[in-house]
Amino acid sequence: MKAGRGLKSVALHPQKVGYGVSVGGHVLLLAAALVGFLSAPQKPDEGESVPVEIVSDEPAQSTRGDRRGERTPTPQRVVDRQTPEERQTPDEASVPVARERVQNIQLPPPPTPRPPMPQPPQPEQAEAPPPPAARPAQVAAVQPPQPAPRPTPAVAPEQREDLEAKLAEIQAQQRREDEQRRQEQRQAEQRRREEEQRQAVAQQQRETREREQREAREKAQREARERAQREARERAQREARERAERERQERANARQFDPNSIAARLNTSPTQENDRRQAARTEATGASAPVRTASLGTATGAAARISGREIDAIRAWAERCWEIPISAREGNSQAVRLRVSFNPDGTVTGRPEVQNPRGDSNFQVLANSAVRAVMRCSAEGGVRLPRERYETWREVVLNFDPKEMMR
Repeated sequence: MKAGRGLKSVALHPQKVGYGVSVGGHVLLLAAALVGFLSAPQKPDEGESVPVEIVSDEPAQSTRGDRRGERTPTPQRVVDRQTPEERQTPDEASVPVARERVQNIQLPPPPTPRPPMPQPPQPEQAEAPPPPAARPAQVAAVQPPQPAPRPTPAVAPEQREDLEAKLAEIQAQQRREDEQRRQEQRQAEQRRREEEQRQAVAQQQRETREREQREAREKAQREARERAQREARERAQREARERAERERQERANARQFDPNSIAARLNTSPTQENDRRQAARTEATGASAPVRTASLGTATGAAARISGREIDAIRAWAERCWEIPISAREGNSQAVRLRVSFNPDGTVTGRPEVQNPRGDSNFQVLANSAVRAVMRCSAEGGVRLPRERYETWREVVLNFDPKEMMR
């Protein structure tokens, strides 16, 4: 049936359960009404009661004639009945027709008795007992005819068209609802994908921000450690300079009134004089000189001279930290002579002094690089020289010549 096919197309959706149940219930009610209307048997018409009148024989008794008279035949009671032809046909069964009631039974009036004929006298005889009164005839109850089974009426074409139109409308409504549910599902899926994408972007941004913050913290910690180390080195250097300055001041105070100091300054060795002359020539001509120290006198007047091994150790120590500038490698750069003062532990005290200053910018760059090299080597660790010969290498003049370094 079409109603069954309509019911199969009903589908409940989790998002609109109430609406689906309502539509399904209406469809079920329509289908049940249609099935009940088509399959219900037609109720037979109840037979109508037939009135029956019983006629007494009292009028006959009152009008009874002579017993010798002619007996009048008793009329038979006639009951009107329907003939089979008069019964309703099956086509007329759908149209209710009132049956004719059985008419009242009427007896004909009794006949007038005729005058008796004269008879010869007869001897008197005893009268015969009167005949028993005739019992009224029992009228059989008229059984109403059984109605023929009424055929199932066919559904009118108009009703069938209305039902088909309703079912088609319900199916179209359900198709529209299914399409609307699919559209809502697609929209929900699109919103879910957009939400997942938004969360992924937010998660990526959050991870990037956390990574940048972590790197910034690590960088700040690293810079703090480097700054602390640099401050510690500078503090150590400052303390070393202050200590060396105090020691120098103490030695200066000890030599201030020493009568042998003048003699020590006058009694300079030929080597010291040669060194001074070589330094003067270097300053005048710009020629390079090997790295060496000027011989300094002692408090007792005994001359002290730095050894070649000590000179090589100081030269290797300074060259290890020196980086020649690019401008000094291209042309004929002037050599830089630095006076450097050492502490007993081999570190530099104070800042090296340039002995041959010039106004040339290339020379200034070269001089600054030489000073940075000495300070860098001192921060990394002093030169390793014997402490017992500290007076011989306490102050030295270092000659930084780019041409010798590039050989």
